[in-house]
Amino acid sequence: MVQNTLDIPIGPFGGGRSTVLHECAGLGAAGCARVVPALAVGAWSMASSPLRPLRSLADIVRLYLVLTLVAAILCYRLVRWLSHTNKQHVMAPPLTKSAEKQLIAEFRDVTGTSATDAAKFLKKYKYDLHRAINGYLEHATSGGGSASSSADNAKKIGDIWERFKDASNPKLVTIEGTMALCEELDIDPASDSVLFCLASDLGSKATGEWEKEPFVQGWLSIDSSINSIAKMKAALPTLRTKLNSNAEYFKKVYMHTFDLCKAPGARVLALETAIDMWSLYIPPALHARPSALSRVPTGSSPTGKSTDTPAEFGDADLDLWLDFMREKNRAVSKDTWSLFIDFVRTIDAAYTEYDDEAAWPSTIDDFVEYARANKAKA
Repeated sequence: MVQNTLDIPIGPFGGGRSTVLHECAGLGAAGCARVVPALAVGAWSMASSPLRPLRSLADIVRLYLVLTLVAAILCYRLVRWLSHTNKQHVMAPPLTKSAEKQLIAEFRDVTGTSATDAAKFLKKYKYDLHRAINGYLEHATSGGGSASSSADNAKKIGDIWERFKDASNPKLVTIEGTMALCEELDIDPASDSVLFCLASDLGSKATGEWEKEPFVQGWLSIDSSINSIAKMKAALPTLRTKLNSNAEYFKKVYMHTFDLCKAPGARVLALETAIDMWSLYIPPALHARPSALSRVPTGSSPTGKSTDTPAEFGDADLDLWLDFMREKNRAVSKDTWSLFIDFVRTIDAAYTEYDDEAAWPSTIDDFVEYARANKAKA
């Protein structure tokens, strides 16, 4: 190890000398603890001893160098201390939604818990994944019950799925099982939109079909306490209300319906199916307060949050739209399906605020002309 030496007079007579060693790589805390007292003693001896006055320029220079070095070391230690203190107070940058979703997914992969519990523990431990998982497991083993309860509920939901699975295709609940489940949940498949809420939340990829894992995790994400048919049934009114009053949730379920209901491999939705779905979704949402289809102010994003301000597009406008689509007699593209909701939320009652130059589908452009002509006759 390469070392520096520094000779310092010790004692009032300067009769002895002490050699202080420190590493060239830098002074550590322990090194500073040895060097600073020694330098201070030497400097005090040279400066204050009446028996050993500063008799030459060399003594003055030596004293200056010693005091300068003491000051430098003290400043160095102060800077290190301030740096350590600041690091403890530096806030982490805001977590993006995608990063949060990734952490939740990784947490669930390890613990098997619901998305709700995953988010709760990650937030508690400031999104430190390792600490959050350890905290979750300690909570469960110490009698907190969240992990074990969630696992128990997941097993019970899995057992419910097993009751309704297809005997010839044990990886799926199919149409027959779905009809039996709907009967137990008091859902009318022909007229209750909550079935499409479940299809979206439980990850159904085809009408009336449910895989086990998404089915289990989907119910737990709706309510982590669900573990029976009775509790499933009790959760449905909340989903119905959420569909009609929450704009973001409405759009999520509505868009999932397009993929669910179109023919396999098709890029468009059959017209009669689209008309049935519009008739199912639009009226309840228009009349809810707050409304998932509430009026969006001119110039604002058409995907804004729900409010109590009703859309100016009403039941009569929906009838006009359905009549127009029947006359047009064409299947519905995904673009038209999606942007129709934005149109409902932004159009004024007289259709005067419609921007013909905006990037609306041609179907909606044609409808505006059709509606204006009909309104002019009325």
